Amino acid sequence: MVMPNLYGSIVSNICAGITGGVGLQAGAVVGDDHILFAQGTRHSGLDIAGMNIANPSALLFSSVTML
Repeated sequence: MVMPNLYGSIVSNICAGITGGVGLQAGAVVGDDHILFAQGTRHSGLDIAGMNIANPSALLFSSVTML
């Protein structure tokens, strides 16, 4: 879906919550010259920062999307 930034954030967070959590949502940002593949929601790991635990699923799903 293509939409403005605010609505895109709201819809992506809702979809992430429905599909298993914000750490599982893959995403892509498409620009004129570049494409960025990253997790679909922002600020999803702030509560576990510095604890040496992480769930890399969103990164792996984004990598698969890139391929």
